Amino acid sequence: MNDQVPYEKLNQDVKAWSARTKAEIRSRIASLSQKGKGELVKSLRVKYRKYYGMVDRITFTFDRHGVFLHYGVGRGYKREGGKVIRKIEKLPEGLSPKVMRKPKDWLNPTLDSRFDSLTDLVQKYYADTALVEASTLKSLSNG
Repeated sequence: MNDQVPYEKLNQDVKAWSARTKAEIRSRIASLSQKGKGELVKSLRVKYRKYYGMVDRITFTFDRHGVFLHYGVGRGYKREGGKVIRKIEKLPEGLSPKVMRKPKDWLNPTLDSRFDSLTDLVQKYYADTALVEASTLKSLSNG
């Protein structure tokens, strides 16, 4: 007989999923050619929130400069209307500020590619749970 709490297998699978996802995010950060990427890799953490013992939320945390890197902003650059622009108070007339920075999308592509496998994990768990519940109800009604 399996003595494991029913959702403990799901918790283990979700934690394994997040560990693989974290490794992929770290790999993506390491492939960037940006200053400060080492600190960003070191700061990447995974947190879990449980609701009645079952993991119901996964949070990836990282240093604040990871957001600036992701958007391509900071130190004279800002994001306006979804685009990076140079923030200059007084620019001689006729000159336009040259934008040297580009956003580095290091987080979203990894998460987007990994969400399907997380969805499959959760669906499988709930399908198995529903099957066990239905079997229990059937045996009680035949009893």
